[in-house]
Amino acid sequence: MDDNILARVERFKRALNRLIALKERISEYGLGEDEIDILENNTRILIEALLDIARAVIAERDLGSPKTYKQVATILYENNLLSEREYQLLRSLAGLRNVIIHMYVGIDYDRLLEITDLLSDIEALMNKLLAHLKET
Repeated sequence: MDDNILARVERFKRALNRLIALKERISEYGLGEDEIDILENNTRILIEALLDIARAVIAERDLGSPKTYKQVATILYENNLLSEREYQLLRSLAGLRNVIIHMYVGIDYDRLLEITDLLSDIEALMNKLLAHLKET
């Protein structure tokens, strides 16, 4: 794998670990301003790294040029590279990324915190995408 991919995977892993630690911290201390900053920033990093790897799979397999992040999920699903559940997860994460980045609506931090319940699914999705990259 090239350095660009490896750098994104490292950012993903760091964000994942920060969110795992945050979940424990919040259960002990609650959701304060520092925790909100950690949650918002690392969720964005986690999702963007995942989407970057997904786009790399699409590029490596010459499956097209998605114009939106939600199209990334659609292309992978339509080419049988994602299950229905993984497709829904990736689409949902793309939408969440847009809310964080563009502040379409006020962010509901309690709802955003729900991502910490999906971390194992998100990590499994990243591993699947990386396996697809290794196949090419």
